[in-house]
Amino acid sequence: MPLNIRKLQENDKELFLSFLNSFYHSEAVLHPTDSELHLNIFNEIIRSDIYLLCYIFELEGEAVGYALLSKCFCPEVGGSIIWIEQLYINEAHRGKGVAGEFLSFIEKEFGPDRIRLEVEEDNEKAISLYKKNGYSFLPYLQMVKDKE
Repeated sequence: MPLNIRKLQENDKELFLSFLNSFYHSEAVLHPTDSELHLNIFNEIIRSDIYLLCYIFELEGEAVGYALLSKCFCPEVGGSIIWIEQLYINEAHRGKGVAGEFLSFIEKEFGPDRIRLEVEEDNEKAISLYKKNGYSFLPYLQMVKDKE
């Protein structure tokens, strides 16, 4: 089955919000986020692709998943970074090579100096996928301070 990878479009709003809801209720995340934030994400993607990009994955005309990417410059590598913020494939289409093909697409499309992502420690299938595609652990602890 050939995979179609296309940029999110304005008429994909309900599809995107549905995928986002599924992602935030999956094993890929520690806890769901406020669904009001989801609309902010969609609006930012539609507003500009300077920092945030979204791709929809289609198999035989059916949307089966998406990826959300951030772009930035990283002094640590002296070049560009693509952050895979979210990578979600619906359960019925996992294990069909969609994620691996998308990881190759990122390398070809952007040629970044580094691709970075986060993965939950107990998400063994995702860890296996990333390792299989040449990813390794970066031994950092992340800290955050959210706006109050």
